[in-house]
Amino acid sequence: MSQSSRLLLEKALLAQAAVTSWITVARQCPARIPQSLINSVRERMIVQTAQQWGWTTDITPSVDVDSLSKLRFDAKSLASMALAEDKAGFALEVLAARGGEHASLSSSDTRRATAARLMSAATGSTDLRQQVYDVTSLISNPDSTQDQATGLLTPTAAVVEMDCARSITKTLAATATATATSSSTTATKTTRRLSKNASLSLLLTLAEYHLWTAIQWGYPAFNSVFLT
Repeated sequence: MSQSSRLLLEKALLAQAAVTSWITVARQCPARIPQSLINSVRERMIVQTAQQWGWTTDITPSVDVDSLSKLRFDAKSLASMALAEDKAGFALEVLAARGGEHASLSSSDTRRATAARLMSAATGSTDLRQQVYDVTSLISNPDSTQDQATGLLTPTAAVVEMDCARSITKTLAATATATATSSSTTATKTTRRLSKNASLSLLLTLAEYHLWTAIQWGYPAFNSVFLT
């Protein structure tokens, strides 16, 4: 192995450790959640680059969808996240039917299932999900479209994922900040629920998963496009 290859693998090791560090920052300082997530994804991209030199660790953010129904988090916020997931699932279903790049029925089903789990944890909150959503732009532009938030022309499926990531992250950051000094929650507390820390960690992973997917599908990895 050449010296440059060794240096790259060493950098990947540091990047893998940095992923954990950035998620810790997000948990401890909710106001820095958006910045922490984009930094974590960038570190994952460094590890991904090292895979061509034999790095075999899967660095894709992994979400245990079934555990989402056990979340201990603000119910209204979970309902809002469920709406974002459901809209993304519907959009990807439409794009898949139109032959849009990256979109598939499998990815659509995953997001719809995620929405259902989030809503099941949102005890007592109004279900904001709809049967259908406005898809005029998707039908007209199944492969690429202009992101209304940034003006960038990117793959349509990537915009769908980025919109979902932004929505979940903004809700998560606002709620986590507001409840950082409070022990109360509108979610029903039972022995089946995850701890507050475990719930926050799982939701951070969910947001990062959508951000990671958006970038893998062609969205530029710039701070400004995520923090807009």
